[in-house]
Amino acid sequence: MRQQKCSLDLYVEFLIASQKQYSCSELEKVSPDETMAHDSVNRWLNNSEFSPEDLWSQVEEKLISMKVT
Repeated sequence: MRQQKCSLDLYVEFLIASQKQYSCSELEKVSPDETMAHDSVNRWLNNSEFSPEDLWSQVEEKLISMKVT
């Protein structure tokens, strides 16, 4: 089984950094992994079992830590 190229940490960082474009294609363009395709992001999102609330809690934690520093 292949290791997934997208991760929760990468996705959260992408959401925090993005101001307008939140698509799988946009994450593919800005990913540090040059081999990542938008299909990889799409598969990861479809197979992930977290709720919007789970995702927000991850983003919120990072935003709070960014404010403190």
